[in-house]
Amino acid sequence: MNPKNPNATKPASRRRSLLLGALVIGLFSFAGCQHYDAQVAIHPDGSGRRTIEFTVDSSRDNTFPLTHEALGELFHIDSAHGWELTSPEKPAPEASAAGATFRRETTFDDFAAWSQADGDLRIQAARQGRPHAAVVFDNDLDVRFIESEEGRICQYREIFSWTGLRQEIAAFMADRFTEQMEASYPFLSSNELHELRGLIAGMIMLHLEAAGSPEGEEPDGDLIQAAITAHAEDILRRHVSDLSTAEISEIVRAAADDPMDLLDTYLAEELPGAYHAASTALNIAVTMPGPIIDTNADRIDGQQVTWELNVWDASAHPVEIFVIAEVAE
Repeated sequence: MNPKNPNATKPASRRRSLLLGALVIGLFSFAGCQHYDAQVAIHPDGSGRRTIEFTVDSSRDNTFPLTHEALGELFHIDSAHGWELTSPEKPAPEASAAGATFRRETTFDDFAAWSQADGDLRIQAARQGRPHAAVVFDNDLDVRFIESEEGRICQYREIFSWTGLRQEIAAFMADRFTEQMEASYPFLSSNELHELRGLIAGMIMLHLEAAGSPEGEEPDGDLIQAAITAHAEDILRRHVSDLSTAEISEIVRAAADDPMDLLDTYLAEELPGAYHAASTALNIAVTMPGPIIDTNADRIDGQQVTWELNVWDASAHPVEIFVIAEVAE
């Protein structure tokens, strides 16, 4: 966004939320709704404050509720990570976290101290000691004061990213497809099944990569399904040349069009942090130490800029927000 034109279109890197197209998941009916509200103030001397409130608004689905115990472990919302429960009573660990609000406040004496804010927004997809525990959402914060010909400027950048989430989604869908092919065509060898699994996993990753790219467009889902179907037909004809392959199209379609419960359940049970993160909003307001020079923020109000994101936006590609401002003397 250009400060001289507040109505200018946001950069492409912010324009698209996660692709959820023909070969990927649709948006789920997730349990509950959470939001981070971050307030950041940077002063001309480099000092400042970052305050984050995390709120669990409600629970729309009791099938996979977010408990206080899970909230602390998956979202790292606990005293060990600097969070304070602002609700009047301490809840039981197994109780629903709906209605809870937590607060984390960090002060910085100078610009060099801002590096300690890295990782203050962190979501672990699976619980410690479980498979997929390495799948995480994290933030990387960078605040710099730079001397330029025009004077001192302050640069604020924050990058939000998921590690390993795309791979987990692709693996789930590829395994589902392979299981269906094996059940329908038991004569396929393990090598042939592995070949088919690699094909659809690669296609899914390609789709995720392209659809989530700032410059890319979502691939044609029908074209991708047709390519997978044709390749599967070639493998089947190695065994029976006149075999009717009408069933393959249905298997490929079923693998691509998740019925909104299999992947939903898989994420809730195996990657509960990612499951609840999909309904987690991230609202950030940054007050800079002088007039705004450049930013990709959603709104500008004097020296304050704001962004409205969803944690899930970073599942395909990292999302970067930035603002550059003059430093008032």
